[in-house]
Amino acid sequence: MNIESISALSLEEIEKNKDLYEKIGYNTLKEEKVGVVILSGGQGSRLGFNHAKGMYDVGINKTVYLFELLINNLLKIVNKVKRWIPLFIMTSKENNDEIIAFFKEHNYFNYKQEYVNFFIQNHLPALDLNNNIYLDKNGQQVLLPSGNGDWYKKLKETNLLDKYPSLEWLNCVAVDNPLQIMADPIFVGATIASNNLMGAKVIEKAYKDERVGVICKRNGKPTIIEYFEATEEMKNAKDEKGNYIYKYGVILNYLFNIKVLDDHLNDNLHEYHVIKEVKVDGEIKKLKKVETLILDMISFFDSVCIYEVRRNKEFAPIKNKEGIDSLETSRALLLENGIEL
Repeated sequence: MNIESISALSLEEIEKNKDLYEKIGYNTLKEEKVGVVILSGGQGSRLGFNHAKGMYDVGINKTVYLFELLINNLLKIVNKVKRWIPLFIMTSKENNDEIIAFFKEHNYFNYKQEYVNFFIQNHLPALDLNNNIYLDKNGQQVLLPSGNGDWYKKLKETNLLDKYPSLEWLNCVAVDNPLQIMADPIFVGATIASNNLMGAKVIEKAYKDERVGVICKRNGKPTIIEYFEATEEMKNAKDEKGNYIYKYGVILNYLFNIKVLDDHLNDNLHEYHVIKEVKVDGEIKKLKKVETLILDMISFFDSVCIYEVRRNKEFAPIKNKEGIDSLETSRALLLENGIEL
Protein backbone atom coordinates (compact mmCIF):
# COMPACT_ATOMS: atom_id res chain seq x y z
CA MET A 1 0.00 0.00 0.00
CA ASN A 2 1.49 3.30 -1.15
CA ILE A 3 0.55 6.31 1.04
CA GLU A 4 1.32 9.87 -0.14
CA SER A 5 0.44 13.29 1.23
CA ILE A 6 -1.78 15.80 -0.63
CA SER A 7 -1.29 19.54 -0.44
CA ALA A 8 -4.09 21.74 0.88
CA LEU A 9 -5.35 25.22 0.16
CA SER A 10 -3.81 26.99 3.15
CA LEU A 11 -5.43 29.80 5.10
CA GLU A 12 -3.00 32.24 3.46
CA GLU A 13 -3.77 31.04 -0.05
CA ILE A 14 -7.52 31.17 0.58
CA GLU A 15 -7.25 34.74 1.91
CA LYS A 16 -5.20 35.75 -1.14
CA ASN A 17 -7.90 34.49 -3.54
CA LYS A 18 -10.91 35.15 -1.31
CA ASP A 19 -12.62 37.68 -3.61
CA LEU A 20 -12.49 35.34 -6.61
CA TYR A 21 -13.69 32.32 -4.64
CA GLU A 22 -16.47 34.31 -2.99
CA LYS A 23 -17.76 35.65 -6.30
CA ILE A 24 -17.87 32.17 -7.85
CA GLY A 25 -19.51 30.75 -4.74
CA TYR A 26 -22.21 33.43 -4.46
CA ASN A 27 -23.12 33.09 -8.12
CA THR A 28 -23.40 29.31 -7.71
CA LEU A 29 -25.62 29.70 -4.63
CA LYS A 30 -27.81 32.33 -6.29
CA GLU A 31 -28.50 29.87 -9.10
CA GLU A 32 -29.71 27.31 -6.49
CA LYS A 33 -26.97 24.88 -7.42
CA VAL A 34 -26.00 24.02 -3.83
CA GLY A 35 -28.00 22.11 -1.23
CA VAL A 36 -27.08 21.30 2.38
CA VAL A 37 -27.35 17.91 4.08
CA ILE A 38 -27.19 17.66 7.88
CA LEU A 39 -26.46 14.15 9.13
CA SER A 40 -28.63 13.68 12.21
CA GLY A 41 -29.31 9.97 12.46
CA GLY A 42 -27.74 9.51 15.91
CA GLN A 43 -28.90 9.99 19.46
CA GLY A 44 -27.14 12.02 22.16
CA SER A 45 -26.56 8.93 24.31
CA ARG A 46 -22.89 9.75 24.97
CA LEU A 47 -24.11 13.02 26.43
CA GLY A 48 -26.67 11.28 28.63
CA PHE A 49 -29.40 12.64 26.33
CA ASN A 50 -31.91 10.10 25.02
CA HIS A 51 -33.09 12.12 22.02
CA ALA A 52 -31.77 13.26 18.66
CA LYS A 53 -28.48 15.06 19.23
CA GLY A 54 -29.65 18.13 17.30
CA MET A 55 -32.29 18.69 19.99
CA TYR A 56 -29.60 19.06 22.67
CA ASP A 57 -29.70 22.35 24.59
CA VAL A 58 -26.25 23.95 24.70
CA GLY A 59 -27.42 27.18 26.31
CA ILE A 60 -26.18 28.68 29.58
CA ASN A 61 -28.51 31.58 30.33
CA LYS A 62 -31.17 30.63 27.81
CA THR A 63 -32.30 27.66 25.74
CA VAL A 64 -30.22 27.24 22.56
CA TYR A 65 -30.47 24.00 20.59
CA LEU A 66 -27.83 22.48 18.32
CA PHE A 67 -30.29 22.49 15.41
CA GLU A 68 -31.02 26.15 16.13
CA LEU A 69 -27.35 27.12 15.98
CA LEU A 70 -26.86 25.29 12.69
CA ILE A 71 -29.96 26.85 11.12
CA ASN A 72 -28.81 30.29 12.30
CA ASN A 73 -25.47 29.70 10.56
CA LEU A 74 -27.25 28.79 7.33
CA LEU A 75 -29.62 31.76 7.59
CA LYS A 76 -26.60 34.09 7.56
CA ILE A 77 -25.70 32.76 4.11
CA VAL A 78 -29.33 32.85 2.94
CA ASN A 79 -29.60 36.50 3.94
CA LYS A 80 -26.43 37.37 2.01
CA VAL A 81 -27.37 35.39 -1.10
CA LYS A 82 -31.02 36.51 -0.84
CA ARG A 83 -32.16 33.05 -1.84
CA TRP A 84 -33.29 30.03 0.16
CA ILE A 85 -30.90 27.08 0.11
CA PRO A 86 -32.44 23.58 -0.04
CA LEU A 87 -31.85 21.77 3.25
CA PHE A 88 -32.01 18.00 3.74
CA ILE A 89 -31.85 16.48 7.23
CA MET A 90 -31.00 12.80 7.55
CA THR A 91 -32.80 11.16 10.47
CA SER A 92 -33.19 7.57 11.67
CA LYS A 93 -36.27 5.47 12.32
CA GLU A 94 -35.59 6.04 16.04
CA ASN A 95 -35.63 9.84 15.89
CA ASN A 96 -37.39 10.84 12.66
CA ASP A 97 -40.80 11.60 14.15
CA GLU A 98 -39.44 13.59 17.07
CA ILE A 99 -37.10 15.65 14.85
CA ILE A 100 -39.96 16.59 12.51
CA ALA A 101 -42.19 17.44 15.48
CA PHE A 102 -39.34 19.46 17.01
CA PHE A 103 -38.90 21.56 13.86
CA LYS A 104 -42.63 22.17 13.61
CA GLU A 105 -42.79 23.16 17.29
CA HIS A 106 -40.04 25.73 16.77
CA ASN A 107 -41.38 27.05 13.46
CA TYR A 108 -38.39 25.58 11.61
CA PHE A 109 -36.18 28.12 13.43
CA ASN A 110 -37.36 30.73 10.90
CA TYR A 111 -36.17 28.71 7.91
CA LYS A 112 -38.69 28.50 5.06
CA GLN A 113 -40.57 25.24 5.57
CA GLU A 114 -40.75 24.39 1.85
CA TYR A 115 -36.95 24.24 1.80
CA VAL A 116 -36.60 21.86 4.77
CA ASN A 117 -36.70 18.15 3.90
CA PHE A 118 -36.29 15.05 6.06
CA PHE A 119 -35.21 11.56 5.05
CA ILE A 120 -34.51 8.40 7.05
CA GLN A 121 -31.12 6.71 6.90
CA ASN A 122 -30.72 3.05 6.06
CA HIS A 123 -30.85 0.27 8.67
CA LEU A 124 -29.23 -3.18 8.51
CA PRO A 125 -29.68 -6.33 10.61
CA ALA A 126 -27.53 -6.49 13.74
CA LEU A 127 -25.15 -9.44 14.10
CA ASP A 128 -24.20 -11.39 17.18
CA LEU A 129 -20.52 -11.81 18.06
CA ASN A 130 -20.41 -14.91 15.84
CA ASN A 131 -21.60 -12.88 12.83
CA ASN A 132 -25.09 -14.41 12.78
CA ILE A 133 -28.16 -12.20 12.25
CA TYR A 134 -29.57 -11.47 15.69
CA LEU A 135 -33.28 -12.08 16.33
CA ASP A 136 -35.37 -10.78 19.19
CA LYS A 137 -37.67 -13.01 21.30
CA ASN A 138 -40.38 -12.71 18.62
CA GLY A 139 -38.00 -13.96 15.94
CA GLN A 140 -37.71 -10.50 14.33
CA GLN A 141 -34.43 -9.14 13.03
CA VAL A 142 -32.94 -6.37 15.18
CA LEU A 143 -32.20 -3.46 12.82
CA LEU A 144 -29.59 -0.80 13.53
CA PRO A 145 -28.63 2.39 11.62
CA SER A 146 -26.07 1.60 8.94
CA GLY A 147 -23.80 4.61 9.42
CA ASN A 148 -23.60 7.73 7.24
CA GLY A 149 -21.96 6.23 4.15
CA ASP A 150 -25.18 5.61 2.23
CA TRP A 151 -26.82 8.96 2.95
CA TYR A 152 -26.90 9.86 -0.75
CA LYS A 153 -28.44 6.55 -1.78
CA LYS A 154 -31.24 7.04 0.76
CA LEU A 155 -31.73 10.68 -0.24
CA LYS A 156 -31.92 9.68 -3.90
CA GLU A 157 -34.62 7.09 -3.13
CA THR A 158 -36.89 9.78 -1.67
CA ASN A 159 -37.00 11.81 -4.91
CA LEU A 160 -36.62 14.95 -2.77
CA LEU A 161 -33.85 16.19 -5.05
CA ASP A 162 -36.39 16.42 -7.87
CA LYS A 163 -37.90 19.44 -6.10
CA TYR A 164 -34.73 21.38 -6.92
CA PRO A 165 -33.73 20.48 -10.51
CA SER A 166 -30.92 23.05 -10.67
CA LEU A 167 -28.90 21.43 -7.85
CA GLU A 168 -25.35 20.42 -8.80
CA TRP A 169 -23.64 20.26 -5.40
CA LEU A 170 -24.44 18.93 -1.93
CA ASN A 171 -22.65 20.22 1.17
CA CYS A 172 -22.81 17.44 3.76
CA VAL A 173 -22.10 18.21 7.43
CA ALA A 174 -22.31 16.67 10.90
CA VAL A 175 -25.01 17.79 13.33
CA ASP A 176 -22.70 17.91 16.36
CA ASN A 177 -20.54 20.89 15.32
CA PRO A 178 -22.46 24.14 15.99
CA LEU A 179 -19.73 26.24 14.32
CA GLN A 180 -20.22 24.53 10.95
CA ILE A 181 -20.39 27.05 8.11
CA MET A 182 -22.66 25.44 5.54
CA ALA A 183 -23.05 26.51 1.91
CA ASP A 184 -19.92 28.57 2.51
CA PRO A 185 -19.51 30.66 -0.67
CA ILE A 186 -15.73 30.82 -0.37
CA PHE A 187 -15.45 27.04 0.08
CA VAL A 188 -17.82 26.41 -2.84
CA GLY A 189 -15.92 28.88 -5.03
CA ALA A 190 -12.51 27.46 -4.12
CA THR A 191 -13.64 23.92 -4.97
CA ILE A 192 -14.99 25.00 -8.36
CA ALA A 193 -12.02 27.27 -9.15
CA SER A 194 -9.59 24.43 -8.42
CA ASN A 195 -11.40 22.24 -10.97
CA ASN A 196 -12.31 19.67 -8.34
CA LEU A 197 -15.63 17.86 -8.02
CA MET A 198 -15.26 17.41 -4.27
CA GLY A 199 -14.14 19.66 -1.43
CA ALA A 200 -13.27 18.83 2.18
CA LYS A 201 -12.81 21.30 5.01
CA VAL A 202 -9.86 20.50 7.25
CA ILE A 203 -8.15 21.88 10.34
CA GLU A 204 -4.51 21.64 11.29
CA LYS A 205 -4.27 18.95 13.92
CA ALA A 206 -3.68 20.22 17.45
CA TYR A 207 -1.22 17.38 18.04
CA LYS A 208 -0.07 14.42 15.99
CA ASP A 209 -2.29 11.88 17.78
CA GLU A 210 -5.50 13.91 17.59
CA ARG A 211 -8.45 11.65 16.82
CA VAL A 212 -9.34 13.00 13.38
CA GLY A 213 -9.05 11.39 9.96
CA VAL A 214 -6.44 12.74 7.56
CA ILE A 215 -6.69 13.12 3.79
CA CYS A 216 -3.93 11.60 1.71
CA LYS A 217 -3.45 9.39 -1.34
CA ARG A 218 -3.57 5.63 -1.11
CA ASN A 219 -2.36 3.83 -4.23
CA GLY A 220 -2.78 7.07 -6.21
CA LYS A 221 -6.37 7.77 -5.16
CA PRO A 222 -7.53 10.29 -2.54
CA THR A 223 -8.54 8.65 0.72
CA ILE A 224 -9.17 9.47 4.36
CA ILE A 225 -7.23 7.44 6.88
CA GLU A 226 -8.95 7.37 10.26
CA TYR A 227 -6.93 8.07 13.39
CA PHE A 228 -7.11 4.42 14.46
CA GLU A 229 -5.69 3.31 11.09
CA ALA A 230 -2.75 5.74 11.03
CA THR A 231 0.64 4.17 11.65
CA GLU A 232 3.27 5.73 13.91
CA GLU A 233 5.37 6.29 10.79
CA MET A 234 2.54 8.38 9.27
CA LYS A 235 1.95 10.34 12.46
CA ASN A 236 5.64 11.23 12.79
CA ALA A 237 6.46 11.89 9.12
CA LYS A 238 7.84 15.39 8.50
CA ASP A 239 8.92 17.39 5.45
CA GLU A 240 12.31 19.04 4.93
CA LYS A 241 11.15 22.06 6.95
CA GLY A 242 10.28 19.92 9.93
CA ASN A 243 6.50 20.22 9.49
CA TYR A 244 4.25 17.20 9.92
CA ILE A 245 3.21 15.91 6.49
CA TYR A 246 -0.14 14.44 7.52
CA LYS A 247 -1.23 17.42 9.58
CA TYR A 248 -4.73 18.17 8.29
CA GLY A 249 -7.76 16.54 9.89
CA VAL A 250 -11.26 16.41 8.37
CA ILE A 251 -14.19 17.98 10.25
CA LEU A 252 -17.04 16.29 8.33
CA ASN A 253 -17.87 19.21 6.10
CA TYR A 254 -17.74 17.94 2.52
CA LEU A 255 -18.88 19.34 -0.82
CA PHE A 256 -19.89 16.71 -3.38
CA ASN A 257 -20.73 17.07 -7.07
CA ILE A 258 -24.07 15.33 -7.60
CA LYS A 259 -23.22 13.93 -11.03
CA VAL A 260 -20.26 12.02 -9.60
CA LEU A 261 -22.44 10.70 -6.75
CA ASP A 262 -24.96 9.50 -9.34
CA ASP A 263 -22.22 7.74 -11.30
CA HIS A 264 -21.21 5.83 -8.16
CA LEU A 265 -24.68 5.29 -6.72
CA ASN A 266 -24.34 1.52 -6.68
CA ASP A 267 -20.71 1.31 -5.60
CA ASN A 268 -20.07 -0.69 -2.45
CA LEU A 269 -18.23 1.12 0.32
CA HIS A 270 -16.04 -0.55 2.91
CA GLU A 271 -18.12 -2.09 5.69
CA TYR A 272 -17.10 -1.57 9.30
CA HIS A 273 -18.21 -3.87 12.10
CA VAL A 274 -18.65 -1.95 15.32
CA ILE A 275 -19.56 -3.51 18.67
CA LYS A 276 -22.51 -1.66 20.21
CA GLU A 277 -24.50 -2.13 23.38
CA VAL A 278 -28.13 -2.42 22.29
CA LYS A 279 -31.25 -2.77 24.41
CA VAL A 280 -33.22 -5.78 23.15
CA ASP A 281 -36.17 -7.37 24.95
CA GLY A 282 -35.44 -5.24 27.99
CA GLU A 283 -31.80 -6.35 28.24
CA ILE A 284 -28.52 -4.81 27.11
CA LYS A 285 -26.85 -6.97 24.46
CA LYS A 286 -23.45 -6.57 22.78
CA LEU A 287 -24.11 -6.76 19.06
CA LYS A 288 -22.20 -6.02 15.88
CA LYS A 289 -23.39 -3.00 13.93
CA VAL A 290 -22.56 -3.04 10.23
CA GLU A 291 -22.01 0.44 8.85
CA THR A 292 -20.45 2.44 6.04
CA LEU A 293 -18.89 5.87 6.50
CA ILE A 294 -19.16 9.06 4.48
CA LEU A 295 -15.38 9.53 4.59
CA ASP A 296 -14.98 6.58 2.22
CA MET A 297 -17.00 8.40 -0.45
CA ILE A 298 -13.81 10.30 -1.27
CA SER A 299 -12.83 7.19 -3.25
CA PHE A 300 -15.44 8.17 -5.88
CA PHE A 301 -13.30 11.18 -6.85
CA ASP A 302 -10.00 11.48 -8.69
CA SER A 303 -8.98 14.59 -6.76
CA VAL A 304 -10.26 16.76 -3.93
CA CYS A 305 -10.00 20.40 -2.87
CA ILE A 306 -8.57 20.29 0.66
CA TYR A 307 -9.67 23.55 2.24
CA GLU A 308 -8.11 24.69 5.51
CA VAL A 309 -10.27 26.49 8.09
CA ARG A 310 -9.49 28.03 11.45
CA ARG A 311 -10.18 25.58 14.24
CA ASN A 312 -11.51 28.21 16.65
CA LYS A 313 -13.90 29.55 13.97
CA GLU A 314 -15.40 26.36 12.54
CA PHE A 315 -14.72 23.39 14.81
CA ALA A 316 -16.52 23.04 18.13
CA PRO A 317 -17.89 19.47 18.14
CA ILE A 318 -19.94 18.12 21.03
CA LYS A 319 -19.10 14.44 21.19
CA ASN A 320 -18.28 13.73 24.83
CA LYS A 321 -19.92 14.53 28.15
CA GLU A 322 -16.68 16.02 29.46
CA GLY A 323 -13.07 16.65 28.43
CA ILE A 324 -12.01 16.99 24.79
CA ASP A 325 -14.78 17.86 22.28
CA SER A 326 -17.36 18.23 25.03
CA LEU A 327 -20.21 20.63 25.80
CA GLU A 328 -17.80 22.71 27.90
CA THR A 329 -15.19 23.12 25.15
CA SER A 330 -17.86 23.81 22.54
CA ARG A 331 -19.55 26.47 24.68
CA ALA A 332 -16.21 28.23 25.19
CA LEU A 333 -15.67 28.45 21.42
CA LEU A 334 -19.23 29.57 20.77
CA LEU A 335 -18.84 32.38 23.30
CA GLU A 336 -15.46 33.29 21.80
CA ASN A 337 -17.26 33.75 18.46
CA GLY A 338 -19.83 36.09 19.99
CA ILE A 339 -22.74 33.64 20.08
CA GLU A 340 -25.09 34.29 22.98
CA LEU A 341 -25.79 31.28 25.17
